[in-house]
Amino acid sequence: MSNRLPCGCTTNPFGKFVGYAWDCIDHPRLTWRDRLAIYPARLRNVIRHCRLTVKWSYQRARRGYADVDVWNANSALCKLISSFVRELRIRGHGIPGSFVDEDGNCLIDEWNAVLQKIEDGFEARLKVYDCEYSDDDFDKLDELFKDGMHLFVQHFDELWD
Repeated sequence: MSNRLPCGCTTNPFGKFVGYAWDCIDHPRLTWRDRLAIYPARLRNVIRHCRLTVKWSYQRARRGYADVDVWNANSALCKLISSFVRELRIRGHGIPGSFVDEDGNCLIDEWNAVLQKIEDGFEARLKVYDCEYSDDDFDKLDELFKDGMHLFVQHFDELWD
């Protein structure tokens, strides 16, 4: 029989650790051998993550996307589209011809409002993917995404600068 401590550690009936969470490195019941056993695993994970980060950076530079982007393509595309639309809204120099009225006046505020709705829609979907919402907010975030996606499809050929 084992005891489950509040920090997630598991001990056998004699108080010896059977398994422990990463947060328990400073747990008072850890022996010095247990603490030393954690550090190589942590170091291995840090080295592996650094190696993978370099690999993914090379892949993005070489082919435009990385393996990690393909594994979660919907989230990666939402991040890219919201970033592109944000930059277009902030630093854009022109507007599409459909946002010029009969008198030749530029309706830049309306164009920026469309871009803001597209950006908000894709950021709402990112919140859903990252589970950063409450149960009451899901319908609102889903509606924001649907509006943003509709505008994105409608104005797809006009997303230029």
